[in-house]
Amino acid sequence: MTITDVPPAAATTPDGVPEVYEPLAGGRGSRLLRIGTPSAPRVLLLVPPRGYGANVFLHVARDLVQAVPGLQVWAFDRRQQQLSDLSGFAGDPASARDYYLGGHHRRADPAPVDAAGWGLAGLLEDLALAVAEARAGGRQVVLGGHSLGGLTALAYAAWDFAGRPGAAGLAGLMLVDGGPYDAYEGAGIPTGVTLDQARTALAGIEAGAVFEPGMSAALGLGAAPEAGAVWWQLAARYALAHPHDPAALADALPAPFAIGRPLTNAGLFGLLIDTLTPQLGHAVQSGRLTDGGDWLDTGPSPLARVAEVYAGDELRSAREWYSPARAMLDYHAVIGFRNSETARFLGLRLTHTAELDIPLYVFQSNFAKGTVGRAAQRLAADTKIPHLSLHSDFSMLHQDVLLAVPERNSFLHTAVPFLEAVTTRA
Repeated sequence: MTITDVPPAAATTPDGVPEVYEPLAGGRGSRLLRIGTPSAPRVLLLVPPRGYGANVFLHVARDLVQAVPGLQVWAFDRRQQQLSDLSGFAGDPASARDYYLGGHHRRADPAPVDAAGWGLAGLLEDLALAVAEARAGGRQVVLGGHSLGGLTALAYAAWDFAGRPGAAGLAGLMLVDGGPYDAYEGAGIPTGVTLDQARTALAGIEAGAVFEPGMSAALGLGAAPEAGAVWWQLAARYALAHPHDPAALADALPAPFAIGRPLTNAGLFGLLIDTLTPQLGHAVQSGRLTDGGDWLDTGPSPLARVAEVYAGDELRSAREWYSPARAMLDYHAVIGFRNSETARFLGLRLTHTAELDIPLYVFQSNFAKGTVGRAAQRLAADTKIPHLSLHSDFSMLHQDVLLAVPERNSFLHTAVPFLEAVTTRA
């Protein structure tokens, strides 16, 4: 069964707000998580960061819908999400453990879906379908994204769609901890690519290096690309279902997480996403282990709230299993936000950069130590952006922005007035 064969999953939020996850019409496997009343006159369309899925926006989307009258939030899942075998999460946590840790899950074969060609151009084509659908009936659309999802939104705005910039159909842009130029410099992330480097990388992709190595090894959770995503989803489901029981996954923990003391399921999940996560770009501030190995919430992102996002189900997850290498190559080519020789070589139609003329909201956590904001100011100076709304909270981690409770989330406090103002002006 492919992802397009799966019927829509409809539900409601705890506050009774409609919530549906379904395929994007014509999107070659892309899907949308829609939260809020379908008749809402405003739509905020959000693109997740590299390696993450639509479900990472679950709580922040619910919070925004509650805070902004007449708003529906759509979270976008890219084509590669269809390559994740989530079927093992249809049952209880124990059966999921047997399925995934026993090696019974299906691994991706990129050839039938031509994943070697899944770059920025195809992603923006799918995103254009979502924007067109969101605009139906005269609705106003703000396009945004987190981390590289923000760079995706910006590239869409400057992209040439048959002579027309993507920004022409938008009321505004929201970049959350992401952007162009040197936005990621403070996080120590190298960006940019020369023409010769692009030629070499493209040859490697065409020779079979279709997917990035994945973040699993960097997180200490295994060499397989899907290992990190599987571990986080398994641990989240145990933490939700049986938080205070002895950790059912403790005997299978990879070496970096085997701490040699009793843990509960909540304690184990807390270690994975907070205390022992080696890369701050993936960590949250949730709390700490108790002396008994359970978890105590002390941070802005309570563990149960984080676990609900990562637990997902048999259709959706907060993490992707596979990230196409072509997409990452294209991101390196457009980070300079100009129609460069490298961008043209890769077929990237970034021809309307100087014409960008819609309001821009930018939020930065401590992720990049201020370079996100610096890049946003340069972007405003280089374009016709009429208004830059720039906000910072360096007490927040990169993932706290999406997972913190509303009363401790500066992103929500500043995004709400921007959304209200920009859609009123539009």
